[in-house]
Amino acid sequence: MKQKTRIGIVILVVILAIAVYSFITSFEEPYEFNVSQETITEEENNISVDVSYPVLPSEYEWVNTHIKERVTQNIDSFKEIAQENRQARIDTDPSYADEEIERGPLYTLSMSYEVDSFNETYFSTLFVIDEYSGGAHGIRVFETVNANLETEEFVTLSDILLLTLEEISEVVKENVKEQLVERGAGEYEAIKDSLWLDEGAAAVEENFSQFTFTDQTVTFYFAPYQLGPYALGTFRVEIPRE
Repeated sequence: MKQKTRIGIVILVVILAIAVYSFITSFEEPYEFNVSQETITEEENNISVDVSYPVLPSEYEWVNTHIKERVTQNIDSFKEIAQENRQARIDTDPSYADEEIERGPLYTLSMSYEVDSFNETYFSTLFVIDEYSGGAHGIRVFETVNANLETEEFVTLSDILLLTLEEISEVVKENVKEQLVERGAGEYEAIKDSLWLDEGAAAVEENFSQFTFTDQTVTFYFAPYQLGPYALGTFRVEIPRE
């Protein structure tokens, strides 16, 4: 009888402990998956840099390290090319250096970002990079970072989308054709008989390397010259994950 009483007391204590724990945790704030922002602004010798990038909480430092390395690589590469072009102009026309102060920054790098996913499992972000380092015009390119926060590995397209490259290729081609028709029939006519789409959206993994994703969709990003001439600009194509 005493043994049964002891067992009953132990069970009661366990039940009470669970109830108290549930009561306490019900008042805890849910974890918020937010990023902070780091900025880099520089201006020297007619070269301007304006960069923003996301910083995740410290428990995801491996992602932060990767992002910082990518940002640094972009800045260093831009500065090197811009400085070479600037020096070439000065060598051709020494007065160019004296005019720089009045003219303001000529070579510019702007880098911004959009976060598509950040939860307990995934982080997915897009970098929009606008650069002018010399030549007829500037250029916009896209870079993405997709990470599995649980496994601490970077996400590949096959991890989040069941379609084959051939199926993705066909969907992208049809979507881009629709976008071109919406922009104006003349733009579609300009490339419909060319190899722009056939090559830029061919079933090759590299063509679809810049993507972000949410729980519902995958979005692909295409810079100028990949799917059409510069004048047609950029393209975004969104595909349902299921």
